[in-house]
Amino acid sequence: MDATWTFIPKLILAAALVMSSRAWHLNVTSSEIDVGRTAQVSLNCFNPYQQQDITDLLMMRIEKKQLTGWSSVAELRHGDVDVRLTANDVTATGNIVSGANSFMRLTWPLATNDTIGLYRCDVTFLNSHGSVGWQKGLPTSISRKSDVTFQILSEMVEETKRQCTQQKQDIQTYVAAAVEENKRHCLKEKQDVLQNMTAMLKALEILETVTAALERNQREVLLHSQRLLANTSASLEQRLSDVEDKLWIRQTLYLAISHSRSSNSSLWVSLQPQSCASVKGFGPRPVVLLSSGQRVVCDTVTDQGGWIVIQRRVSADVDFFRGWEDYKNGFGDLHGNFWLGLEKIHQLTSQASCLRFKIYCSGLHMNLQLVLIFYGLFSLSLRFHHQVRHELRFDLRFQGKNYYASYDKFSLSGETDNYRIQISGFSGNVDDNMVGHNGQPFSTNDRDNDSWEKNCASVYHGAWWYNNCHSVNLNGLWGSTGGAKGLRWKSVTTGSVSFSEMKIRPFAK
Repeated sequence: MDATWTFIPKLILAAALVMSSRAWHLNVTSSEIDVGRTAQVSLNCFNPYQQQDITDLLMMRIEKKQLTGWSSVAELRHGDVDVRLTANDVTATGNIVSGANSFMRLTWPLATNDTIGLYRCDVTFLNSHGSVGWQKGLPTSISRKSDVTFQILSEMVEETKRQCTQQKQDIQTYVAAAVEENKRHCLKEKQDVLQNMTAMLKALEILETVTAALERNQREVLLHSQRLLANTSASLEQRLSDVEDKLWIRQTLYLAISHSRSSNSSLWVSLQPQSCASVKGFGPRPVVLLSSGQRVVCDTVTDQGGWIVIQRRVSADVDFFRGWEDYKNGFGDLHGNFWLGLEKIHQLTSQASCLRFKIYCSGLHMNLQLVLIFYGLFSLSLRFHHQVRHELRFDLRFQGKNYYASYDKFSLSGETDNYRIQISGFSGNVDDNMVGHNGQPFSTNDRDNDSWEKNCASVYHGAWWYNNCHSVNLNGLWGSTGGAKGLRWKSVTTGSVSFSEMKIRPFAK
């Protein structure tokens, strides 16, 4: 007995050294990437050592850590020619052969947001005893350059701990099986081994319970952090909006008073503009509160400015695959990607203009609107209303080149007519691909108003004035290059443009 138990620690040490030195490796070509810039990012799973106790490899996998656990992104089974993939925008090669020449390689031609994460390599095999075994390598991370978060580092540390624990368990299982096989002639020692195995299983159950509790705690902390971040972002956005309003009022008052003093005359001042036509000196894309109460983004640069931006897409940060209510009321971030809202666009293009004829007096009483102005004088304002004609412009960018399409007459009906679009007077450096959408009502994935037997919005992952179905789909799936689901202007690309803006302004003859 003494000789046997002196032999076991040596066997444990030898097994630990063998398994740690012969573990499967997962190498990465670029551990830090720039999304959309870093090219040919590869993960390579291999084992450079010859393992005599492995007779056949059954399967190789590269897995990615998700919130719910590890999930396979690439899998190669014995006898397969091609690697089975579950990831997008990635290619894979591999080969299962005898010896140390088996490998599997996963390659992203261009890094995407899906490339970022924690990966590991594992294999399933038959050993020399005819039993099925499983080995896995230590995790490898791919992160955004200069953006390795504390959470990712914590996950790597925790995963390394779990891997070490699992390796200890594998070593113990391996040693227990060896002791049982070598000492099977001794029933008493076999019973001792079985008792040890029972204790190990109990310890494993306890460990699994603790691990599950830790994972639940981590999920709860993550959800709490996300809620806190969302509340903080909402608060900051509201404060930014208040600051912008105050800055607009202060600068408008300053300009009005400066003009009044320099001309030594009375001035009728509007603190909030009717449109973006009068917005000057606030940068190329200021956020402005109009006199109607609508908050809009003004384009003060393009074609002499005066535009109200009604749609902007510059990244995948905001999901545009939404229903009728969202497209009616608007969504997104006015400082980034957004849709202003069909009802707001209808209201902006349906409002009447006001022609004011001012009569200055001091104390004269008439049955007209009396407006107080500077220096104690009074202004009588006669107002005459007429419908304002608007124009619509599209600005696009694809492969570094800018494109535009302009229509000098644009109107949008109300919700009772499903926000039907009317455009005419085309000009631009692209083909008039909106001509097939002219006169069409708006459609979303939950409100089918198109002319096709199916729902164009659902099939092409967007929302638009579809006909049967589209030549333009600027609310489609960001970055999509197949199936006409992307941000499409047919004469520019059948895939996706990298920038899109829609804007309106009163037509100036």
